[in-house]
Amino acid sequence: MFNRIKIIHKFILKKYFKFKFPKVFHRFKSMKISEDHFIKKIQTLSFKDQLAILGTINLYSREPRNYCLHTHLLGNFDQNSQTYLILDSLRHAFNIFGEGGLINLWIYQENQCWYPFIKIEEILFPNDINLLPNDLTIYRGCSKNEYKNKKFKQSWSLEKSVAESFAYEHYKDQDWFNINDRCVVEAQISKKSVYYYRNSSYENEVVVNVSKLRNVNF
Repeated sequence: MFNRIKIIHKFILKKYFKFKFPKVFHRFKSMKISEDHFIKKIQTLSFKDQLAILGTINLYSREPRNYCLHTHLLGNFDQNSQTYLILDSLRHAFNIFGEGGLINLWIYQENQCWYPFIKIEEILFPNDINLLPNDLTIYRGCSKNEYKNKKFKQSWSLEKSVAESFAYEHYKDQDWFNINDRCVVEAQISKKSVYYYRNSSYENEVVVNVSKLRNVNF
């Protein structure tokens, strides 16, 4: 019953916010930001704080070319509050998108704390996808829960050692890190299902359509 109430609450919030702040959600759509991920996060806040976040974003969603969410606007919020942290992450995302578009947002997004979830559904340019073989073996360092639920994120690597680093080293200073809950996942995928790859990346990252993964195991 409680979960059902939460789902209904989320649905109502999403409908209300899209009606009240259409430019915010148009901005999210152009940046490939997941509306559901954002609503789920702000749903944990008071309604007053939810409106404060959307109202602040809305100030910088009126001009088509204005993607900057200026730092001085955050001065109205406690730096230790969730409201501030959410707005600061959005500020970062808006700024890097404004500087270089979707590919810039993907490359420079931050994942150590909450960050808007970016879902890539198109090939990013420039890329070196043509250098890849037709079929790839790829690796991802993630939580065992991600593997169990099969809700994989899109960033994988051609190198197992890189995935191992992300599984066991990269996030070890974060409060949520638990080495016993980490694993390295291996999968196969066709080059046709790769959205981005740069040969010059030391991480050998490939951004993939996760619905096309095959033979997933760890």
